[in-house]
Amino acid sequence: MKHCFIISAFCLFSLLGYGQRFEPYNSFEIGAGVTLNETVGDAETNGHTVSPHININYNPHLYTVITGEYQVGKLKGGDSLLTQSGRQFSNNFNAFFVKGQLQAGHLFGQSDVVLAQLASDFYIGSGIGIIFNNIKQVSRYSHHFQDYYTGGPDKSQNLLIPLRVGYDFKVLNFYKEVLFRVDAAYQHNLMLGDGMDGFEAGSSKDILSQFSLSIKVGLSGKRRTN
Repeated sequence: MKHCFIISAFCLFSLLGYGQRFEPYNSFEIGAGVTLNETVGDAETNGHTVSPHININYNPHLYTVITGEYQVGKLKGGDSLLTQSGRQFSNNFNAFFVKGQLQAGHLFGQSDVVLAQLASDFYIGSGIGIIFNNIKQVSRYSHHFQDYYTGGPDKSQNLLIPLRVGYDFKVLNFYKEVLFRVDAAYQHNLMLGDGMDGFEAGSSKDILSQFSLSIKVGLSGKRRTN
């Protein structure tokens, strides 16, 4: 019952906000939020952590965003006792991204149809990033096989390619201006290296999957849609 109420309230809020055309928006925005991380690497079990992020956004168009983002936190995975390899790690990481996103509003434009306006905020994006890995805790020996050892660096840097899909919900004020944005997204990061978990094993590169939620507020540079 509670979930139905939340969903109904969200839909009503969306219809009220998007039932009108909106014009002015900010060229620059600053945002912050949280990210749920899942690591897929050489450890036999995936790990899950939560970390913060901040970003600066440039909006050359209402439906185009260029983002610079900084992430910091911990990644982990594996189980030294329950897995055959004994691999387990904890990575205190820092990461920087430059990403671009194109929203479906480029297809629908400033439509008066409510459903088209709602669909306009779905987006896809990609870019480039770099992650600085700092392995603080690691298990390299197996408890099941004598002398079984997995090597790898404790500190490394890896380039990565983010593949992103999401929804950029625009909250409007009384004057139909974009007051702030709520960005919910899934990001699949393809590592161009094998240092995220500190292990060098197998031929597959590490993968970092992320679900993120950000709130972005305008800084300056008011623009109007064409």
